[in-house]
Amino acid sequence: MKRPKLRRINKLLLGLLLPLAAPAQTDRACGHSQGVFARSLVSPGQQALLRQEMEAAISSQMALQAAARPADALIRIPVVVHVLHNNPDSLTIGGGNNPNISEAQIQSQLRILNQDYRRAAGTPGFNTNPAGADMEIEFYLATTDPAGRPTTGIVRRYTPRASYTLEELSQASRLSYWPTDRYLNIWVLPNIPGYAGFGQFPTAPAVPGLNQAYANLDFTDGVYIQHRYFGNTGTVSDPSYALGRTATHEIGHWLGLLHPNGDTYCGDDYCADTPPVERLNNTRFCDPLYSNCVAGQPTRNMIENYMDLSPDACMNVFTQHQKNRVRAVLAASPRRQQLMAGASALPQTPTLSVRVFPNPVQHQQLGFEATFQGQQPLRVQVRGLGGQLLYTEDLGTGSSRRVSVALPARLAAGVYLLQVSTGSETLRQRVVIL
Repeated sequence: MKRPKLRRINKLLLGLLLPLAAPAQTDRACGHSQGVFARSLVSPGQQALLRQEMEAAISSQMALQAAARPADALIRIPVVVHVLHNNPDSLTIGGGNNPNISEAQIQSQLRILNQDYRRAAGTPGFNTNPAGADMEIEFYLATTDPAGRPTTGIVRRYTPRASYTLEELSQASRLSYWPTDRYLNIWVLPNIPGYAGFGQFPTAPAVPGLNQAYANLDFTDGVYIQHRYFGNTGTVSDPSYALGRTATHEIGHWLGLLHPNGDTYCGDDYCADTPPVERLNNTRFCDPLYSNCVAGQPTRNMIENYMDLSPDACMNVFTQHQKNRVRAVLAASPRRQQLMAGASALPQTPTLSVRVFPNPVQHQQLGFEATFQGQQPLRVQVRGLGGQLLYTEDLGTGSSRRVSVALPARLAAGVYLLQVSTGSETLRQRVVIL
């Protein structure tokens, strides 16, 4: 029987799927899936209208945020990884083609996500593209389970099933599930025939186009990845997709991002700093591609964008407008809002307290938690050991929070003083910058 051509399908409201590895000479194709809309009884005309309304609402939210110009806060997202495997020997973890993947493989994926979403210098996630942005989003394995008990953030479940079709993914989530308004659920599966992964779009009842029946699909809200495409070690095998960017891409959709061409010829992803493209990079190469979407103005495709369909080695760019879009979508999606609020909530403390993470500081990215009483203005300064001021930033008025600061590249490796001030207190702490 002739092997069917593998494909990557974008589900506008439910998410995106990545194709399985094809033979070396086979390109990847991508097309809209009408199955979601057929099941929801939404006609093609209604689809177009809903999308226009959705994008108008998101654009309005982005404009409000731009006018307010709030300081970007670091978003830290707790992750639970559900390893659903069909290895009868549940005590054997990792090795060979074992879908009961190792903790090292899981940790490799978390490391890659944080490099990519933080544009971390000195890592494959760094870029010098003028449009490139630090998304200021970090992912960490959950430390407490839904009942408040300590956890590693990794759940392992044996099931004799060797594969799950797209229609059966909800069955996978019901085998192991944590509340999706408190955790990013990632299900690592033995096989998803024809695909490497799937991510569910956010829903927002107040935003036309994101307020359909999918808002009730909290049980499936998350990302599904075949174990061969998760991280960059262990059972990962296909050289074109072996750098962990399947999860980076799918989580981008979970955060509300679209493909650069909006899945139509010269279409729109509603991010002004991603160039218009005729078609996505459905190849196994990182060669330059050009489009003629603007008459008389050939433009180079941003094949480096994480939301294209390029091989993993090509990818290293999220743009500032993509970052703005994610923030706008998060502000409009109640389930995402609740997750972010729970993950970011910090207690009040009687006096100012500061915790730096990590210390030593790597890649000029200084992160810290500041806890204090009530709503207060917050200022951060970096000084030399002699007291000389080297960096300062006012972070606005708010409650206890986590903060991420991109330090000037001119700061040499060494020991510095981090000075954090509220309206009534100042605290200094030594930090080591590598």
